[in-house]
Amino acid sequence: MKYSRSSDDTAFSIDMLDELLEEDIPEDSSKFAALEEVFDPEKDLLEIERLLEEAEYEELKNQAESPTRRVDPIYSPSTSEEKPAVANAATNSPSTIPALGESATMHNKLELKTLPDHLEYAFLEEGNQKPVIIASDLSKTEKEELVRYPVQPGSTECGYYMLRFMKEIVEEGIEELVKDNIGDGKVEYTTADIDEIREEWSTFVTGFIYR
Repeated sequence: MKYSRSSDDTAFSIDMLDELLEEDIPEDSSKFAALEEVFDPEKDLLEIERLLEEAEYEELKNQAESPTRRVDPIYSPSTSEEKPAVANAATNSPSTIPALGESATMHNKLELKTLPDHLEYAFLEEGNQKPVIIASDLSKTEKEELVRYPVQPGSTECGYYMLRFMKEIVEEGIEELVKDNIGDGKVEYTTADIDEIREEWSTFVTGFIYR
């Protein structure tokens, strides 16, 4: 132990490391030399680099020795060759765009409502144009007669007009209504009321198409 030069009662430093090392470290220092040789970081890094280089070399060698497949050149037609090919394809392929008349016909078919079994559609023009509703149990002659029936004034192109059998249906309903009215002994409907009912029923029958 060393004491301070200026003050005898103050400790300056303690030098005990050398004595402790001399006691613990054996005299044979060859063991420490062997340990230093085993744990050599620089030598280990060099060994790792050598192993990586060998692995990379083996991989490149295997790739070079593996059989390669020959790729045929890709043919790309010139612009002058593409134009005739496109023209031929357009000429030979069927057109998927319907004509104007066909489009209108298809549109009309899709808009028709589904009818009950006792009714069906008849068409006043070719191409399923101007549809009207007729009874499905009519004979062929009766159906042709209904289709040839003259169009009433004020009718539209969609077939909103009365055919003969439609008028008969409305009039039969009016007759039943009048009979019920008279049979009860009560006059509930005037002539004007009957005419109004007839007009409403006629509109309902003829307006069933194109809802």
